[in-house]
Amino acid sequence: KQQSKLRVGNIQVGVQLLPLLRGQVAIDTLALDGVRASMQSGSQQKRADTGTLSDEDLDALYAIRRKRMATSAKDSGAQVVVLPPLALQVKQLTINDARLELLDPGGAAPKQLELVRLQASDVNLEGAAIPLDMALRLPGKQVIDVSLKGNIRVDQQHQTVTLEQIELAATGALANTLQLRTSGVIDLVRQRADLQ
Repeated sequence: KQQSKLRVGNIQVGVQLLPLLRGQVAIDTLALDGVRASMQSGSQQKRADTGTLSDEDLDALYAIRRKRMATSAKDSGAQVVVLPPLALQVKQLTINDARLELLDPGGAAPKQLELVRLQASDVNLEGAAIPLDMALRLPGKQVIDVSLKGNIRVDQQHQTVTLEQIELAATGALANTLQLRTSGVIDLVRQRADLQ
């Protein structure tokens, strides 16, 4: 069985000293370069078609799933841990040359995703705007390059990500560059997006 691995070639962290004295962490800069991660992808389970379910039906479905997970954890002796909300404030985040490899449990060729570049400022989980500029690459027989630029808002309390005028461009998938602009809300709990 293959194990998950994480390696960072270079990391730079700039932390403000005065907030540390008050027991708070305020990060000015976080820069990662040469990140390599590999992990086993989840087994392909049969998925329920939730496209036709109402909000009430979805809530009931997720309540049943949570109950099954809690029962399974209890039966296996696992402890349920409730974590306090994370206070995250990063003035400038930069990631260059990052690669994620998803290993197939069946032995098929791994899938890869390359994060060529990610630059974000004012990173937070409180719903304030986060300007974002990133470039992704999907290697394979036909390499697909994707660039994404715009603002996002991450709301930890409501478990949502709001996209604000995100400009996306993809090359390699079609003869011409695919360009689109989208806005909307992604509900992380329900795994549903309402995009325009």
